[in-house]
This record gives sequence, structure tokens and C-alpha cells, in this order.
Amino acid sequence: IERLHEMGFPITAWITYEYDDGPVTLRMDHIIRHTLENSSNAAFDRLVEFVGFDRLNTEFFVPENGFENTAFLRAYSGRHIDAETRNGSNRFSPRIIVRRGARERTIPAREGRGDYSCPNQGNCTTLFELAEVMSRIMLHEELPEELQYDLNAQDLTVLRAAMAAAENLEIANIVGAAFGDVPVRVYHKPGFAYRWVTDVLFVHRT
Repeated sequence: IERLHEMGFPITAWITYEYDDGPVTLRMDHIIRHTLENSSNAAFDRLVEFVGFDRLNTEFFVPENGFENTAFLRAYSGRHIDAETRNGSNRFSPRIIVRRGARERTIPAREGRGDYSCPNQGNCTTLFELAEVMSRIMLHEELPEELQYDLNAQDLTVLRAAMAAAENLEIANIVGAAFGDVPVRVYHKPGFAYRWVTDVLFVHRT
């Protein structure tokens, strides 16, 4: 979303990925919703492709954004496979065209060159940093400006609605039920990998 704003586009801009096997055009808010609501691997990879491997790891995963130990090295959709590790790689971004009305911008194809630290060419973070990101999205209006991401009201509505509607409700339902008769709404982003289940939740006592 911050990258879109830098380019002068809203979250509802249309994004065309010019893949080797044919172009794919989607609206950015739809990509984000599929990532958060459905844990879509393809949507996740498209967000990384849009920002760019090196830009994401060097310009967004930085301490001032709440990241000390986060690095993304692996893609999940299998579009590109690392010849050495045989893992999915998100170093490669196709040529991307961004459109909104009559405005259009092109992002050239890129290949990430940086060397970032995460074992087994994985995606590394901590639960603390995931919770920090959640708090910055859910408490945006209450935070000092230096702790806010570059998000406007429309962006926050999309993000919060997606996390309120996220699938895989097992943990969210357990946490919500723990409040008994107290009315709460749970915003969350579950994740699944290698038989592990994680979830990061914001519980709003309504």
C-alpha cells in the first residue's frame, strides 16, 4: 500500500503482472483481501512481486517499521524455483503495469540480489513483530505519527475488514469465547506451514 501511495495510486488501482505464461490483472485491494482472508499463496507472492524482493527486505523490514528480525526469501506459489535449494523463490518480479482511470505507470521486471538471513531460504519473523504490525494497523489513529504506516482511511478499512473476515477461525473462536458474555470482535491473520498453525489476533472489546 505504501508503494502504491509513493506512485500516486490508491488501494483500488488495477495491477497487471506480465508473466511468461500470460498476463494477470487484479485490483490491489482484492489481492490484499485474498492474502489476509484466505491465506492465498498466489496473492502473497504477488504482493512481494509488486514491492520487490530487495526493496521489501531493505526498506520496509526495518526497525522504525517494527521489524528487527524479519526477512522474506521464499515464495509459495512455485512460479520460480531456486535451482540449488528447490524451494520457491520470490527474488523475481515480472514487468508490472499499474492503472487507475487514465493514469498508468510501469514497473520494470526485477531480480533481487540481496543476501538476507533466514535458514533454509525461508521466511523469518517473530511473534512479537507480527503483534507489533497488528497493533499499528488496528490502533493507527491512536499512535504518534512516527509509529504510523502510510495508510489512509480507505486502506485501513480494507485491512481491518479482511482481518475481521479471515478464514480458519478455530483459534479466533477459542479466544473470543474466553470473554464469555463480554461482546468482542476478533481481527486476526492465521498462518499454516509444516503442520504448524499460528495466529495473530487483535481482540476489540466492543
